Amino acid sequence: MAPFYAALVVFFALWTIQVALKKLFNISLNTLAFALLAGAVSFIAFSFV
Repeated sequence: MAPFYAALVVFFALWTIQVALKKLFNISLNTLAFALLAGAVSFIAFSFV
C-alpha cells in the first residue's frame, strides 16, 4: 500500500506545482508534469519490488 500513497503524494505535489505555475506565469505543464509523474510512479513501484 505504501507505493500507492507515495504515488498519490507525488501526483498532488506535481499537480499543485502545475496549478501554481499556471496561476502565476500562465504556463501549462500538464504534459511535463504527467511525464514526471509516470516516471516517479515507475521508480517508486520498482523500488518497492
